[in-house]
Amino acid sequence: MFSLTSGERYPLVNKNKAIWCSQAFGPSFGYPDLEIADKAAYHSNSCANFPQCFNNGNYTPGTGSTQMFCGSKNGHFKIKEWEVYELIF
Repeated sequence: MFSLTSGERYPLVNKNKAIWCSQAFGPSFGYPDLEIADKAAYHSNSCANFPQCFNNGNYTPGTGSTQMFCGSKNGHFKIKEWEVYELIF
């Protein structure tokens, strides 16, 4: 896992929980580090509970790292859909 804003990498430290899937959620990485909920662009059910299975040693649970990771104090967030337009010259 990596952060585009801080440039940090977070290696997997618990290989048993690298990826988890369920019908109620989309992909979950490092369960429960990052869970993408079904219809994530419509509600704030996606959540981050970082760091659990991915950690570079700079963070411990409960140190505000979840807010750094998803921008929310409670760890829940909504996915913002981006539209990509092709420029034709």
